[in-house]
Amino acid sequence: MRSLLQNYRERTIARVTTLREARARFAASLEGPYRESVFFELLSLDHLLAMHELEVSGSTKVLEALEQVPRVLAGSNGDQATQLLDIMLDGSQ
Repeated sequence: MRSLLQNYRERTIARVTTLREARARFAASLEGPYRESVFFELLSLDHLLAMHELEVSGSTKVLEALEQVPRVLAGSNGDQATQLLDIMLDGSQ
């Protein structure tokens, strides 16, 4: 599971890079004759970029939580799922 998630995260990071490059190219067209159309294209692109960045952030949190599995299981009080969810939600453990 960890390997699949790491692979997904890496591919998503690559997409974020590509989307940022595309955004930079589109942004240059805001000064041209098609600026209204480009503006709405940029809004869509920004939304897509934000979704991919959220995926990277979420997968990073899950990977960090998976690193805590041995510690959580070692000190288990029978509520491992709740402890791992807490780690993913606030990362404070």
